[in-house]
Amino acid sequence: MTREEIESQIASLLRAQPGLSKKESRDCIIVEGTFIFSNSYDDIPIYDEYLVKIEIPWSFPESMPLVFDTGMQIPPEFEHINPDQSLCLGASCELWDELELYCDASHFIQTFLPSFLYAVSFFKKYGVKPAYGERKHGTLGLIESFKERYNTNDPRMLCLFLLMVCHEREYRGHSPCPCGSGKKFRDCHGQPIIHDIRSCYHNHYQENAIEILTYFNRHREKLNGKRDSAARSL
Repeated sequence: MTREEIESQIASLLRAQPGLSKKESRDCIIVEGTFIFSNSYDDIPIYDEYLVKIEIPWSFPESMPLVFDTGMQIPPEFEHINPDQSLCLGASCELWDELELYCDASHFIQTFLPSFLYAVSFFKKYGVKPAYGERKHGTLGLIESFKERYNTNDPRMLCLFLLMVCHEREYRGHSPCPCGSGKKFRDCHGQPIIHDIRSCYHNHYQENAIEILTYFNRHREKLNGKRDSAARSL
């Protein structure tokens, strides 16, 4: 995407959010100021304002926009903050999905940020997070997302599918599906896996897969260690 196209998308964001202003740096466009939203869930409307800084890299859409809470309005116990202090707007695989469908920075920000900020304001007001699919933070939330993505609650099957995304196992669409349905893999669980393999964002889905596989591997090592310790104590 050209710089002119990115600037045009940012201009659209600024028209929708007049409390924001922009400046350019070598690596990105920085949009900061007051972001206003008015959302409703389960007949509970919330209007609120937050001071934010949004960084849209010139490498967009190969790199994702980052949003920061400059007004320090998000309580630490809300949890959904990344190690770099950017807001965790959702499971990264779902964010990349949206970028693949709508390669538009303004659409991306106006789709995910109001929902995130609504959850923050709801939490601050009622002490709980709204129950509209709120995931756990970090790797556990990513696991939840990929279980839904690949339609399985079986950790072993999930790991098998993720190994295919990492090219550690071969994807064979004509083979029987590992779930035992009797259908061919491509006609059962295979479609989302082959999407992630062929996607222009495959490298990001692969990073997600490696993170999840590493988590399960460490978890298995801990369980094995506990079993060995229990056996030695007998």
